[in-house]
Amino acid sequence: MKGTALVAVLGLMLAAPTASSAQGGPGFLFKRPIVSIGIRAGYAAPRAGGDLFGQTLSDFIASGADTTSSLSFDSPYVGGELAVRPWDRWEVAVGFGWTRSRTLTEYRRWIDSVGNPIEQETTFQVIRGTLGAKYYLQDRGRRVGTLAWVPQRLTPFVGAGVGVSSYEFVQDGDFFDDSTLVITPDYLETTGEGFLWYGSAGADFVLGKHAVLTGEARYSFSNARVSGLFDSYPNIDLAGLQLLVGIGFQF
Repeated sequence: MKGTALVAVLGLMLAAPTASSAQGGPGFLFKRPIVSIGIRAGYAAPRAGGDLFGQTLSDFIASGADTTSSLSFDSPYVGGELAVRPWDRWEVAVGFGWTRSRTLTEYRRWIDSVGNPIEQETTFQVIRGTLGAKYYLQDRGRRVGTLAWVPQRLTPFVGAGVGVSSYEFVQDGDFFDDSTLVITPDYLETTGEGFLWYGSAGADFVLGKHAVLTGEARYSFSNARVSGLFDSYPNIDLAGLQLLVGIGFQF
């Protein structure tokens, strides 16, 4: 999934120089579009930095993996976006995105008294709401006469924005206390919200009069407080990379 999303995004971005000499997209519109709505899907790769992730990666591995393997919090991404176009090269967008990794885990160094792994389920979920702007590196179309507007086939862009991240981090299963050598079941959870900001780059590819294919690489920066039995840890790191491909409709 990660490779497919990366190829799609890079393919649109690398093809951008060709767009500057293109004769325009298919068909024409009677006016320049001012509103677009779209859905996004792709791959999210959290940075997973900080003490909470560090301790988790040190203690646990994915169930059935060898002890040299690391635990990954990478996951699919699903989201959407509503944008308005105040000027041809500028777009202001409100968006949301949802990611969730869910992995069966076990202790890296400990087993129970009969040699079985001590297992848990580790879940990491993030919902992001954003407000951002995109700047297109060339005009997205041209007016022909007084009644027609012809869209450009491919237009690259850069973007930035701010927003809010809401997260949930859960470990549910059996846990080993190395001071007492006792295994007990437990449910450990922390939730919270934090400010985010992001930068992005990508390209739009016109499929028809109203349909547009978008590829985007976005990096978000965010952190938030932890709660519950994890409250002794400093803020959780919510930064990471998202590789996105989506379909949109402009009007």
